[in-house]
Amino acid sequence: MRKLLFTLLSIVPIAVLGQDYYWYDGTKIPLERGNQEYIIYDDSLLLELDKEKLIETGIVSYPEKVNLKWGITKPGAVFEDIEHIFYRTSSYKDSEDENMFVTHRFYVKLKSSNDLSVLQNLAKQYNVEIEKESTLPLWYILRCGLPSVFNALELANKFYETELFAASEPEFIGGIYPDNDVTAINHVINNQSERTKKTLHNGILIIESDGKTYNIMGVEITK
Repeated sequence: MRKLLFTLLSIVPIAVLGQDYYWYDGTKIPLERGNQEYIIYDDSLLLELDKEKLIETGIVSYPEKVNLKWGITKPGAVFEDIEHIFYRTSSYKDSEDENMFVTHRFYVKLKSSNDLSVLQNLAKQYNVEIEKESTLPLWYILRCGLPSVFNALELANKFYETELFAASEPEFIGGIYPDNDVTAINHVINNQSERTKKTLHNGILIIESDGKTYNIMGVEITK
């Protein structure tokens, strides 16, 4: 099912030397940058002028900092108050030239349950927090620490390229629109199955197929 959904959600980028990429099922997938950003900011301090440049927002919980939110910017947004923005990653283009985003999270699958200490040691080395264990066997959800030298896309790649884990994938969210018009995202995914439904849930692209629910990476989830 994951391979089927990946086909439906496949990003078709232009391969450029030194370009961003991620790993999926042992394959290196190049990415082309878009014109928006995913940010984490201090909601109590960020200038209201800058907040007006955000399309969608949500709460982020970090032990060492309060009042944090994530946000998706309008295309080409330029911020005045950089001091209170702690994390920024570019959007990436999908096959229809629409923006998709990598959040501050990524997913790692252990090769065996005995490898948890390996994950913990590497997470400490890169200032990464293990947010929680997934409901899927051997999968863990990690998030970038604040501040972080690397973004979640880079970290997912670094963890995978150690060859210590079965998989390591960034958390993608789908294109977000000011009016949350679900029909506006229908062209992002090819309609290859009449039993596949695409919706936005709290700003995240959700796939429902054959009675089950998946995130954009094809991992089964519960809403």
